[in-house]
Amino acid sequence: GCQKVYKPKKNDKPNIILISVDTLRADHLMCYGYRYETSPFIDRFAMLGALFENAVTVVPSTMPSHISMLTSKIPRKHGIAHTGTIVKRGLLTLQKVVKGYGYKTAGFISSYVLSSDFNFNEGFDIFNDQLDKKTNLAQNKIIRDADKTTDAVINFLKKQGKNKPFFLFIHYFDPHWPYDPPQQYLHLYDTKYSGKLDGNFKTLQKMRLAMAKGKGVSENDRIHLQALYDGEIRFINDQFRRLIAELELSGLIQNTIIVFTADHGENFFEHDGYIDHSSRVYESNIHIPLIIFYRGIIPPNTKISKLIRNIDIAPTLLDLAGIEIPKEFEGKSFAGLLRGKEENKNKEIGEVVLFSEATRNALYPEGADEYLTKVKRKWTNDPFAKCIRTQRWKYIETPYLNRKELYDLSKDPQEVNNLANTLDEKTNKIIENLKVMLDKYTEINTSTGRMTKSKKSIENLKSLGYLQ
Repeated sequence: GCQKVYKPKKNDKPNIILISVDTLRADHLMCYGYRYETSPFIDRFAMLGALFENAVTVVPSTMPSHISMLTSKIPRKHGIAHTGTIVKRGLLTLQKVVKGYGYKTAGFISSYVLSSDFNFNEGFDIFNDQLDKKTNLAQNKIIRDADKTTDAVINFLKKQGKNKPFFLFIHYFDPHWPYDPPQQYLHLYDTKYSGKLDGNFKTLQKMRLAMAKGKGVSENDRIHLQALYDGEIRFINDQFRRLIAELELSGLIQNTIIVFTADHGENFFEHDGYIDHSSRVYESNIHIPLIIFYRGIIPPNTKISKLIRNIDIAPTLLDLAGIEIPKEFEGKSFAGLLRGKEENKNKEIGEVVLFSEATRNALYPEGADEYLTKVKRKWTNDPFAKCIRTQRWKYIETPYLNRKELYDLSKDPQEVNNLANTLDEKTNKIIENLKVMLDKYTEINTSTGRMTKSKKSIENLKSLGYLQ
C-alpha cells in the first residue's frame, strides 16, 4: 500500500460512475477505428477525456470479468471461475472501499447473471436488478433493455444532492445476444437483407450447432448478424447520451469521474468461424473500450496506448478520488498517465503484462473434461485457452487441444499469422520468456467458487446461453 495517492483539489470527494457494456468489442466503436457510424456520441465523449487504445480484460466472461473489475484481482485469486458462480461473501470490492469513505453506493443491473441471486449486490446500498424482459427461451424475466435501465438510473440521479458523494455502477446488457435492437435500430446497418435470420437466442444456438458440425454460414447472414449487433451498440450510444445529458443538467458532471468500458468483446467468425466470447482469448474477445472522463483533471483528447487491464480500473479510480488503495488490490493505478508530463508517463506504471483466461471450451471440440481429470486440478478453467500479452506479443496456450499460438500484434493485430511453429531461435526465445510468465499464473490453483444449485437460476442461465 505505498502507491502515491493524489489528493483531489477540494476536500469533497468526486462522484464515481462506472459503466460497463456487456459484450462490447472495442473495434466496433468509431473512436477505435470502426467503419460504420455506431457511436457518434460515445466518440464525442471520448474526446473530452482519455481514450485507452489497449485496454484488455483478464477474462472474457460476464460474471468473472465484473468481479475482477470490482475486486482488482484475476479470477484465480477471487475464485469466480464462471458466470453462475455464487460470489463468496467478504470479497473486498471497490464499492465496499468507497463506502468506508462515506460514499453512497448504487448498482443498476441489466441481466440476471449479475443479480442478487448470486450475491453480486454485496456492498451496494441501493441495488436495482428489476428485470422486465424474457428471452425467447426463458419463462422468467431475466434481462432489461438499456432504455429502462437508464430510466432507473436517471431517477436515482435526480435524488442525489451535492453533499454526499456516490459510487454508481451501471451494467448494460445490450449488445450481448440475443441481438434484438429496438425497431428503429434494426435495419440501420444492413438495409438490403432479405434472409430469415434474426438475432434471437434459438436461432444462434441452432447456427452454432450447425457450425460445430462443419456447416458454413452465408456471407449475407454474417453481415446481418453483425448489423444487428451494431444496431444494439447504437442503441447504447443513445442511452449513454441521455445519461450524460442528465449529469450536465443537474451540474453533477462538474465533480464526477465517469468510466465507460465493457466486460469483454465478441468473436464474429474471425477465429474458427464462430460467434462466441467466453471460450477464446483473441483480441476480438478481450480488447475492450475504456474511456475515462474527469472534468478539470483529465485533459481532453488524451490518448493512451499503454496496455491496461480491467483490474487496473478500481485502483485508478481510488487514486483519482484521493482514497488509499488497499494492498489486496492486484491491479496498478494508472492515474499518473492521466495527468502529468509525457516523459513520466511510462515510468509511472512500469511494464504491464496481461494474463487472460477463457472460461469454457470452444463449444464442441471434446476433451476438456478428460484433461481436467488427467491433470487433477481444482481450478476448472485449467484446460481452456489462456494467454500472456505484452504491448507487442501475445502467446496463447489451449491445453486440452494441445494448441500453442504466438502473434506479433504490432504487425498482425488480427492474429492471423501464428508464429508458434516458426523454428528460429529468436521466436523460440520469445515463446520461452512468455511461457515462463504464463506458467507463473497457471500455478495459482484456487478452488473454484460454488456454482448455483437453484433450479430457477439454472433455467435462467440456460436461457441466456451460459449453460448448455
